[in-house]
Amino acid sequence: MNKEKISPRYSMWNNIGFIIRQAWRIDNRLVILTFLQSPVLVLLPLLGSYLSASVVRLVAEDGVPFQLIETILLLSFGMLILRVMQDYMNSKIEWAAFKNRFSYISICSRKVMDMDYENIEAPAGQTRMQKAFNCLYNNNSGTQKIFSQLVNLLSNVGGLITLSVLLLNVNPWIVVFLFVLTVGNYFIIRKNTVWLH
Repeated sequence: MNKEKISPRYSMWNNIGFIIRQAWRIDNRLVILTFLQSPVLVLLPLLGSYLSASVVRLVAEDGVPFQLIETILLLSFGMLILRVMQDYMNSKIEWAAFKNRFSYISICSRKVMDMDYENIEAPAGQTRMQKAFNCLYNNNSGTQKIFSQLVNLLSNVGGLITLSVLLLNVNPWIVVFLFVLTVGNYFIIRKNTVWLH
């Protein structure tokens, strides 16, 4: 039996763009904080690595103890500031995403109140309404968690680019190897997704 493939009406990127545009209209701080938290998450491990490298370098060169203590304190203070910024932004994103989800519940409820009786009572209308509310009714729903997932995505991409640039200085073949692994991983996950659905 031939199974006809039905393509979705909207792509994942269209849906993400819609969510970001709506979030900008509802609370633009949420979108700004989502994009600002990514560099902080990229800088934290880099600063930790730089702290370790600086301490090893200063100890190996028999540096002045005061210079060693000063370096440790300055870099640790920088890491503390970044950690506080990360926690502050994370809590603000969680609360703003919660508020954003409730705005969507309000939008859907108003839509139900404005709907024609035939659409509300028809099985297709009931199914659509149930799907819409299922996307909103718990704290782990996509409309609320998309912002933390965007932070993870942006920080991972930023970290990959930053580390690739740093590794290019060491050995360019490492970057080529990582790129081949990343592309291979993408196609394997893509095949698995197609096979599952």
